[in-house]
Amino acid sequence: MKKIFIILTLVLEGGMSSFAAIALQYIPEEQRETVKPYLVFPYSANTNIPSITRIPKLIIHSPEDEVVPYAQGKQVFQAAQEPKTFLSVRGKHLKALLAKPDRILEQINNLTK
Repeated sequence: MKKIFIILTLVLEGGMSSFAAIALQYIPEEQRETVKPYLVFPYSANTNIPSITRIPKLIIHSPEDEVVPYAQGKQVFQAAQEPKTFLSVRGKHLKALLAKPDRILEQINNLTK
């Protein structure tokens, strides 16, 4: 029997706005315009997240994230449709749940009420 899963909430921690944006982050500035046309990826959170309209979204990001810049998390949040919540946390990339599990679980519970 085929199982059907219903997604009730989207939680994104330390998410990048796009693979291209993250790649450009690590390419020397003087080479970015040359490389940019070759950065073609099928996935972009900034492009896809606006189509997620009916479920609550929790976007979590840390200004201390050393892998994905905090600004990219804010860009994803700005591109998202309501209902949405942005949670700024402290700590390294993808470590929010370890640092503040109660705070994050409280936010998730609030979204799913």
